[in-house]
Parts: sequence; structure tokens; C-alpha cells
Amino acid sequence: MTQTPFSLLLGYGLVVTLISSIFSVSPQETLAATPTKEIDIFHPGYPWETQSLTTLESSLGFKFAATKWYSDWPDPFDQSTASLIAGQNKIPELSWQPQVNGQGVDYQAVVNGQYDSYLNTFAASVKQYEQPLRISLAPEMNGDWTPWALGQNKNTASQHIAFYRHVVDRFRAASVTNVSWIWAPNVHYPGEIYPSFASYYPGDAYVDIIGFDGYNWGTVQSETAWQTFDQVFGSSYNDILSLSTRPILIMETGSTELGGNKAAWISDMFHQMATHPRYLGVTWFNMNKETDWRIDSSPAALAAFKQGAPEFLNSQTDPIIPSTPTPTPTIPVATPTPPQATNSPLPISGFTPPPKNHGHNFRRRQGQIAQVGIAQTLTNLSPYNCRHQFSQDN
Repeated sequence: MTQTPFSLLLGYGLVVTLISSIFSVSPQETLAATPTKEIDIFHPGYPWETQSLTTLESSLGFKFAATKWYSDWPDPFDQSTASLIAGQNKIPELSWQPQVNGQGVDYQAVVNGQYDSYLNTFAASVKQYEQPLRISLAPEMNGDWTPWALGQNKNTASQHIAFYRHVVDRFRAASVTNVSWIWAPNVHYPGEIYPSFASYYPGDAYVDIIGFDGYNWGTVQSETAWQTFDQVFGSSYNDILSLSTRPILIMETGSTELGGNKAAWISDMFHQMATHPRYLGVTWFNMNKETDWRIDSSPAALAAFKQGAPEFLNSQTDPIIPSTPTPTPTIPVATPTPPQATNSPLPISGFTPPPKNHGHNFRRRQGQIAQVGIAQTLTNLSPYNCRHQFSQDN
């Protein structure tokens, strides 16, 4: 029977701490932890500039539970950023983008061990950090705008599974126990190479949290139209129910004011999430970019966020069944069959196809953004394939 530490499944107060020296489980056993619902944020400049987020939190009457930053390969683990976020009582969340100087990695090269030296060093640094950390590995891997995506470098669905498992196994081989792994595809969109998550999901034994990225673009672009929350997320939510028992954390979302009622959209978002208990939380992309995605883009939007949040935060939560990793690192080829979920599907009536490039992307040129000056240099960012991706050319 393999001892399996669960003390960090979701981080801080979001889990019931299960101490590995006391508990051990076999694959047939199920220990469930009930997490606390959360609202998270991406806020430009944070954690190096804190006053603007503190002001927003004061206006809303609650504090965000987690915040994220972005890093490329082969950048080292940024303990200073993680420590700053944790020091402000938020969960640090890393979007780890497997691209080197803008070129996505070859999944098979990773599986073959060509990046093991980097992965081992990164894992050792994360272990030394000791505090809870979330890692979203290769986010939006189903979006053809990401350099590491399926289809890029001839990357296939089965190779993505092997790639994801290989990276997690390197951390397990290093006895890293303070990471929660997030698998975060973009929401479904027309023209996907693999229109079902089943073909490239790594399996619940390797994933702690399911993440989705999706936006209501309204009439920002000529090819887009207003979409409700369930029109953006419904088909993706339904797809994952039969694949995983893991909680769902929306990793990036936002709504424009153009083409509809943003305040009503926010209210409906919180209501939909409250009535579908698989949702763990939502991360709002709080930036004025292609459109004003910010929570306080209007007084009505800010009021709706403040008034709607309690319904979700106080709603029912599904329990979480901890993963049971193998005692030694392995790279299975086939996708395991997880237990069937029992949640009712999210309605997707009146679905309007989102734009093909449904996310957003930025490149960060060398030296443009210093760790202490992010807010002042955001205007120098150049768009890159339409996704909210922040990275640094080395």
C-alpha cells in the first residue's frame, strides 16, 4: 500500500489536511476533502504593485483567494513572486508555458528526457519553496494560437498525455508534495483538432484541478457576438463530467461591455456556478486590453460582482477525491478510465460559436517588464496570436 501525501491538494484553507505519515490509501480507497469556493484574479502588476488590487478588494468587500503569474521554459522557478503572493495571504498560481524563445516544445522530446535536467532543477526549487503552489502546465493546449498546442511540432493527443504525465512524474521522483496540478484547456471552439477532451486528458491520477479559459467577446470583433455564461462554458463543462471527478476552476474569464449587459452577465455567471457544484472557483482577467475586461469597467459591473459573489461563495461544493500516484515515475500510454461524475449538465441552449482564437496572447520582450515595474510597462506589450499569455524572451 503506497503512502500518498494529500496536504496540499488545493492549498491553504481550501483542503482538509491529510498527513501522509498517518494516512495511506490504495486505489480502491476514497478519501474526500470538501474545498471552499473561491474567486481569484489576474491583476496586472500584482504582486509587485498591490494598492490597486487592495482598493478593488475594499470596494467588493472580500479578498481574492489566488492570483497568477506566467513563466516560460527554461526560466527557473520564481520563488520571490510566489513568496510575495503567499505573503499577502493568496495562493500563488503559475501558468507554466512550455515554449523556449517563443517556440513550443516538442512533446515527444520532453517524454524522451531531453528536458529532464531543467525539470529536475525546477522541481528541486519548488520543493525547497515548501509552501502550497498551483501549476497550470501547458494551458490552452487545444488552442492553435499557443506554440505548444496540439498540432504544433506534430504534437498529438497521445503525446500530450505522455508529456503531461512525464512532467508530473519528474516532480514525484523528486518527492515534491506542495504542488496542485491544473489541466487547463481553452473552452471548445469551432475547428478544434480534437473536439473532445477525452482524447488528450492525462487522467485524474495526474490532475488535481480542471481549468477552463473562456471569454464573452460581445461585439468587440466583427466575427463575434454576445454570449451568455453557459454559451461560453456549457459544452466544455458537459464534456469533462464523464472524464473526471476533479473540481473545475475557471482559469481565465471576462466579459466586455459591448453588445450586451455586462452586469447581468456577471450576475448570471455567479448563479450558474452556484447551481453547478463541480465549480471550485473563477479567475477574472482584470485588464483593459482588447476591451475593458475589468471588474470595475462600469459602476454597474462592479456592483453586480459585489452582489453576485456571495451566492457562489456560499453555495454547495462537490467533495474532492485525492489522486493516488504510482510509487515510481511511469509514462503510461493509454488514458485511464476515471469514475463517472454525477453532476447534471450545464445547459447550452442557443449556443453561438466563439471566435476561433478565443483567448489572448502577449509576448514580453527582454527587459521590458522588470519585476518591480510591471504596471508602468504594460503599454509596451505587443499582441501575439490573441491570448492573455505573458512570457519573457531570454
